[in-house]
Amino acid sequence: MKTLKLPVASLRKNSDNGSALIAVFWMIAVLGMVMFASAKMLEDDTRAARMMRDRAFAKRNAEKGLELGKHPRMEPHDPLLQGEGYQVTLTTEEARFNINALLLGSDRLILKRIFTRW
Repeated sequence: MKTLKLPVASLRKNSDNGSALIAVFWMIAVLGMVMFASAKMLEDDTRAARMMRDRAFAKRNAEKGLELGKHPRMEPHDPLLQGEGYQVTLTTEEARFNINALLLGSDRLILKRIFTRW
């Protein structure tokens, strides 16, 4: 019966190759997690920038509608009152306050404030 003797150096070399492969798999996993975290941060940043842009656009349209509605020559059915992202409705001051409820109420301070601010 013959016995096969392997040198110790060849056994050690095979085990080193296996540990290098495990280290490569760990590095791939870590890099994958880093890429995933970076993508999530980029998505959150993009969402925040889009929200800020939409808020600025809404504020600009609201201010534009207010300025158009305040113009003294503006008619109630003027096509300028309906634009992209806004619609202005012109109403009279009587539509804003129920003057009968204010007159019948005991609190006259509201009426004084209304007329002094006008």
